[in-house]
Amino acid sequence: MTPLPTHRTRKNADDDSTTLEKVEEIVLSLQDRTRIVLLGDFNARIGTEPDQVEPHFDPSWSSYNEELQPPLPKRSNKDAKLNSNSKQFLNFIKSSDLVILNGRTLGDIFGEMTCLKYNGCSVVDYICASSDLFSDVAYMEVGAFSSLSDHFSLHMTLS
Repeated sequence: MTPLPTHRTRKNADDDSTTLEKVEEIVLSLQDRTRIVLLGDFNARIGTEPDQVEPHFDPSWSSYNEELQPPLPKRSNKDAKLNSNSKQFLNFIKSSDLVILNGRTLGDIFGEMTCLKYNGCSVVDYICASSDLFSDVAYMEVGAFSSLSDHFSLHMTLS
């Protein structure tokens, strides 16, 4: 496991887009060799915006392609807002062929809030996995609030 910074801090505020670009570079370099699970505070509020490239169906296909993955369940999110990091994060997810587990996995089917601050709640922490790993995810949940952090813990179980 390799921890990587996934969000902007005061220390690297001028470098807000390059952190995610570096993570994307690493993910793209690894995705042909291994399945990926990426989780953390991405500081992106994405509401229910699409996080997957819409599949293109060609009517000329005459037979079923066994490599096609079944369609993903629709993703729910109790945080309907978007922020300035939304577009870049969603583009990263789409270009990296990752799936956001929050809000579409047993244990978090409603897209629970992941961050509680003095000015409100939000979903900014995500577990993302390689699309071919989605069917192996048995459970994903947002943990209970702790006074040690303003972010809730995230948990995932593979079958």
